[in-house]
Amino acid sequence: MTHARNGETDDERIAQARRETLLRPNDPDAHRRLAGMLYLAGRTDEAVEPLEKAVQLSGGGLEYLLALADVYFDALRPADAASLYEKLLPEVEGPR
Repeated sequence: MTHARNGETDDERIAQARRETLLRPNDPDAHRRLAGMLYLAGRTDEAVEPLEKAVQLSGGGLEYLLALADVYFDALRPADAASLYEKLLPEVEGPR
C-alpha cells in the first residue's frame, strides 16, 4: 500500500525510517518509528522485528512493551500477545 502524504509514499517513509535505524542503531525510538511506519502501511508482520529491537534497546520500557503486545495481537500472534499482556498487567493496574 502506498499512499502519498506530504509528497511521500509509504515506501519512501519506510525507507527513511530504515536509514534512521542505521544511523542510530542504539536508539529505541528510531526502531519504534520504523515499526510504526510498517504498521501503518499494513505490514504488521514486518513491524514485529524492529519493535522487538526497540524493546531490547529500551531495557523493556512499558510503552514499548505495550506497543509490542498490540502488534503481536494484530500480527495474529495471540499467544505472544497474551503472554506479554499478562506480564504487563501488574504494571498497568497499579497498586490495589
